[in-house]
Amino acid sequence: MGAVNITFISFNGVLPITSKERTAFYRERASQTYNAFWYFIGSTLVEIPYCFGISLLFMAIFYPMVGFTGVADFFTSWFNLSLIVTLMAYFVAARYYPTQVCFR
Repeated sequence: MGAVNITFISFNGVLPITSKERTAFYRERASQTYNAFWYFIGSTLVEIPYCFGISLLFMAIFYPMVGFTGVADFFTSWFNLSLIVTLMAYFVAARYYPTQVCFR
């Protein structure tokens, strides 16, 4: 449940930025400045530290509250939560924009 909460917080933070960048992306894509693949790879790499930081804050607070112990288990859980948040945010973002708008 915590991963879903963090995902939607991340998604709501990225959505206004993405909608503002969309016109510039379409303009630069139409002029064939760069490939769409590299744009999405770049935006993914930029967002990874943000997702890792937010999930680290979440895990640092709630991991001891639940009663878990152990540093190795903490970092394993934190890394898994970070990857889940990143994947869920991108799946929601991919579902948000209609396909016919993307392929004009």
